[in-house]
Amino acid sequence: MWRSQQHIKRSTSNHLPVRKSFDFLKLSAINSHGTDDEPVTGLSQMSDVCDFSRGKWVPVEKPPLYTNDTCKYIHRSQDCMKNGRPDRGYLNWRWQPLSCELPPFDAQLFLQSLKQKKMAFIGDSIARNHMHSLLCALSQVEDPRNVYFDVKEKDATWEFVSYNFTLSNIWSPFLVNHTFENNIYHIHLDIPDVVWSSQLPSYDIAILSTGYWYFRPSIYYMNNTILGTNPHSGINLTIFDKLPAMRQAWETVLNYMVDNFNGITIMRTITVPHFESGSWSTGGSCNKTQPLFDPYMNESLPWMSDAMSKVQNQEFKRAVEHIHSHAIGPKRLRLLNITYSSFLRPDGHPNSFRIMTPHEPRSDCLHWCLPGPIDTWNEILMQIILG
Repeated sequence: MWRSQQHIKRSTSNHLPVRKSFDFLKLSAINSHGTDDEPVTGLSQMSDVCDFSRGKWVPVEKPPLYTNDTCKYIHRSQDCMKNGRPDRGYLNWRWQPLSCELPPFDAQLFLQSLKQKKMAFIGDSIARNHMHSLLCALSQVEDPRNVYFDVKEKDATWEFVSYNFTLSNIWSPFLVNHTFENNIYHIHLDIPDVVWSSQLPSYDIAILSTGYWYFRPSIYYMNNTILGTNPHSGINLTIFDKLPAMRQAWETVLNYMVDNFNGITIMRTITVPHFESGSWSTGGSCNKTQPLFDPYMNESLPWMSDAMSKVQNQEFKRAVEHIHSHAIGPKRLRLLNITYSSFLRPDGHPNSFRIMTPHEPRSDCLHWCLPGPIDTWNEILMQIILG
């Protein structure tokens, strides 16, 4: 198994012929399959398309695509090597889908195929975690130019000059409009967050995600009228819980994307936190150093993660059916379903090997080490976009 932290730069030779251009108009609307309780692949109508959402982790001896020596863009709290994590076994696994092979990420092919395109990750800190993973992978081919960087580390834009490819992170933890007053979030579930919706026309690919911010103390609104509050707010109002709130938010956002965005919309499903003996705020930790082995996929997701995943899959399927029933045209809507694969990786979190910000707990079992399991998301992302 690979153990060294030393400077490693993998070859960027192509695994496939480099395409001179990529025709976005050839991407047609998808036809998802499965019941409301089953994950949908979010790919195409072809029966032989791989379902990347189901599979197992298998050992591999190849080094990671980058390390903390070869990428300077790792967030300090996710740089598990630098923060003293002693084991390296969490780097030596690859995701094996049930029905096909998942090719390794090819940074040069990715950049070549997306010349003159702009991609935005829109969501919370896990979206940013994902963006940093992709940024590190692509920086092995070319060091990007920083176009914009928010001092609060919530928004950033990078340009790969030789390819005229732009990569951005836009902070929008609920995806819909919200304000924060007196320690309560006021969330308008029927209005897409203007922070990203105002920028959307300039992008070609938008990767949207949200989830665990809906556990925060919140009051929910529709048509500027209070629907209710989630149980975490402590306010004496009608209870309108986080699951129906998240469902309404996803309905709003996906409808908006279908009606207003001509690029590729990718909905990323939730990850699964792995806190044991507590939670984020009550001293939970995650000390495992091996993936979960579930070759028959009998292991059940934690009930809340499972419920959130079902909401997302159902809303994605509803959006696809809306596209088809209204003959809207070749809308490009995709699902990046990483919930089950991330569930099997309790070993991939920073845990206590992180740099804490004020008022945060010691252990982080929600975000992901870089490099780490999150890098697999880009392998799937590349297949979803480029096929």
